Amino acid sequence: MDSRAPGVLHPRLSAAEAVSAPTEGAKFGDYVELTKPRLSMLSVITALVGYLIVNAPWDWMHFILTMIGTTACAGGVAALNQWMERDTDAKMERTADRPIPSGKIPDGAAFVMGWGLCFGGCVVLFIWASALAATFALATVICYLAWYTPAKRTSRWSTEIGAIAGAFPPLIGYTAAHGGIEPLGWLLFGVLFFWQIPHFMAIAWLCRDDYAAAGYKMDTTVESTGARAGAGTRARAGTRARAGVPRGRACRCAPCRYVPGHRAQGQVVRPDRPLAGPQPGEPKGGAPRSG
Repeated sequence: MDSRAPGVLHPRLSAAEAVSAPTEGAKFGDYVELTKPRLSMLSVITALVGYLIVNAPWDWMHFILTMIGTTACAGGVAALNQWMERDTDAKMERTADRPIPSGKIPDGAAFVMGWGLCFGGCVVLFIWASALAATFALATVICYLAWYTPAKRTSRWSTEIGAIAGAFPPLIGYTAAHGGIEPLGWLLFGVLFFWQIPHFMAIAWLCRDDYAAAGYKMDTTVESTGARAGAGTRARAGTRARAGVPRGRACRCAPCRYVPGHRAQGQVVRPDRPLAGPQPGEPKGGAPRSG
């Protein structure tokens, strides 16, 4: 007899088993979770920055509709990404509780919801923002779903590809407010592209066992020592430094304190140790400095 309660799935269930498993009915919160609200909100915030940086006459309705269209596209892309990765999500502990592999939402409903949000968001942007803003939103959808999501299974460059898709939202806001595109808009694109790499490399390192179990071909699964991921992170940190970002202050988030071989404030961050605070058995000064 299966000891699992209805609707509670084992993290190693296949996508087909997850969809056919008994559920108690999806709740509103499950559909909200399907849009990855925190990640989607970051996209909306960067679009907001792009909108506000343009010195254009203010129009509340135009601004609100631009944000609504961007939010819909971001949520739709997140839902379709989970629909496309429902089989691998079921194999990873960190994603097994997502709405589709956990059996909370049928994959068909996620598919319809995702495309509905993407289509609706692009239409709103095209009609009420600008045709160019809708074009960049469509480029985000295509780049994320047709390029980045499949690349995770086949290419160690998937992180960089994903950063391209993630850097489009500022251009959505910029072109909605400006009506065109200027070097400042592309500068926002470049800053956001380079800013994402160390963060996602750090997450890829922390979750490398999960990614390997799912069959993802990433720097941290193809090369297990983390040398490539660390080298890429340091190279991009150097790019930010040349752009004027103070050394040792570029990133203070928790995942980036684990990047292999990354230096910050004179310390060498080891893959199994965080940067902040002394470790057990170490002197009060923390990890030893590298010569």
